[in-house]
Amino acid sequence: MTASRWIQRILPARYRRNPDEGMAMMKQIHDLAWPATVESIFVSLVGMVDTVMVSTLGTTAIAAVGLCSQPRFIAQSFTLSLNVAVTALISRRVGQQNYSAASHCLRQALLCSGFIAFLVCGASALFARPYLMLAGGNDQTIDMAVSYFQIAMIAQFFQALSTTITTAQRSGGNSRISMQANVTANVVNIILNYLWIGGHFGFEAMGVTGAALATLVGSMAGCLMALISVLRRNSALPLHPRQSWRFQRETLRLLSRISAAAFLEQFCLRLGGFLYARLAAGLGTESLATHQICVDTTNILFSFFDGYVAAAAALTGRMMGASRPERAKDYVDLGCRMALVLAVVLMVATLLLKRPILRLFTDDLLILAQGEQILTMCALLLGILALRMIWAGALRGAGDTRFVALSTFFSMTLLRPLLAWLFSGPLGLGLMGIWMALAADFLLRWLMSGWRYRSGRWMGISF
Repeated sequence: MTASRWIQRILPARYRRNPDEGMAMMKQIHDLAWPATVESIFVSLVGMVDTVMVSTLGTTAIAAVGLCSQPRFIAQSFTLSLNVAVTALISRRVGQQNYSAASHCLRQALLCSGFIAFLVCGASALFARPYLMLAGGNDQTIDMAVSYFQIAMIAQFFQALSTTITTAQRSGGNSRISMQANVTANVVNIILNYLWIGGHFGFEAMGVTGAALATLVGSMAGCLMALISVLRRNSALPLHPRQSWRFQRETLRLLSRISAAAFLEQFCLRLGGFLYARLAAGLGTESLATHQICVDTTNILFSFFDGYVAAAAALTGRMMGASRPERAKDYVDLGCRMALVLAVVLMVATLLLKRPILRLFTDDLLILAQGEQILTMCALLLGILALRMIWAGALRGAGDTRFVALSTFFSMTLLRPLLAWLFSGPLGLGLMGIWMALAADFLLRWLMSGWRYRSGRWMGISF
């Protein structure tokens, strides 16, 4: 059987008699998904490389950088929730062929993104020490963590501007800009990590502070590339100083309406993650280091599906804007089938390569044993995770952000920390119990997102 015939077997039954249309849809999904996937993998890979480089400084350094992860994610949640609204609005306007309104929406969103990031990142850096103590810092990790976190928050300001622009570009159909900006930022980050963490080619060894400074310079480079992409005359969503930069009430109303529920989702997601990571930190420095290694590794696995999520959100919004909700459902269903094939490949690869991957970080036998158990469990959940992510992406693209927020609140903010405490403490399962709680969260959100998506209620949302 030829490769083309194998690919056609992925198509839903209604497209197999006339596969040309289905193959064209697959190509659209692929063209949107692959740059976003490469970008996400690269970003996650850089996170893992950061941890590998920092691991040369010892277990305490890994734990200190890991301690900053959830507070950084909380700071990101404000911009990420705004970007959900950017995706929903701009993809709809593009579906309506109204590029002037899409460009206006980007200008409004960029002003909001910069203002919000300035406040949030500034406050986070100013109160870094008490914030990180609350996150689980101790006498061993707190000084290193504060040094890293304060610089990382400056970097976060530039990342906020960059992600708002690249989200808009992706919603308009140009996902390569986002990939190029993020790959550039992270290549710069890796090179400077090598020079500044351990001190090479005459540079001073700055440890975790060097890692943070590398992140800052890389973020500035990515932001510059993103800005250049919308300052070009041939950009689909151009930005020019002479255009109106005044806030417009109607656009702000729509942005706030959609992003409010998305912010609730992000807040619940980050609060749940914060409480979850706090429980992991309470198990000791070695367990926190193991946890961070597994987080970095699984983030790479999960990032393989981010492109399909981005494609589902953008295509759903576009088809809703064109008044074709059934077509949106076809795109999402096909994206799910493509992602499931990828999930099987990743599952097999992870089960075969988990020990060599973990040995990149450490030779500690206890960390290796715990890490292998965690990676095995996560590999078996990849198919469920892929479907849950894509369904939630489609719901966000349609503007059904309230349901996604409520399901996240119930599952991740309430259930996951409660089960993590129960499994790791009273039941005595330690770090494995922490990750079993994550598996339960994944399963519940998979059920809830699948139920909402199949109900079709999202197909009637308009704005």
